[in-house]
Amino acid sequence: MLNKKNIFLKSLSILEKKVVTFFFLFAAISIFISFIELIGISFLGTFIMFLTDINGFLEKTDKFDILSFMQNFSEKDLIYFFLISITVFFIIKNTIVFIFFYFFHKFKAYFTFIISKKIFSKNLKNEYEYFLSQKKSKIIHDVREESERFTSVFFSILNIF
Repeated sequence: MLNKKNIFLKSLSILEKKVVTFFFLFAAISIFISFIELIGISFLGTFIMFLTDINGFLEKTDKFDILSFMQNFSEKDLIYFFLISITVFFIIKNTIVFIFFYFFHKFKAYFTFIISKKIFSKNLKNEYEYFLSQKKSKIIHDVREESERFTSVFFSILNIF
């Protein structure tokens, strides 16, 4: 009996190694992007903590040598420093996320194309009577729908990451 893991692995064996490699690469990058998003949220929490108690925050930074340069700033300069740092971080983060989703959707279109091509090639191996008995629009519809279903299953798994 096939369980869900075996079905997934068997489905991967249908695909080319390059496509499988890109699939797992996008899974790894999506995990990385999740951590970047988490860091962005923690920056906002840190900034709120900083605004509520600037002196307490500076006392906590004494423990870290890398943050010792903040001791020489005035409160206004510290606020500007944090705002600029957060803005730069979010611009970089959103650029990375934008680039990721651009290539993600290009890969999804390529993945759908590969699956459609495989399904269509399999359909072409049918007997001649099959084509006479079927409407051409039904064959095209079946190829498109099945490739979309297969693609949506794989990319739903990727979206879980």
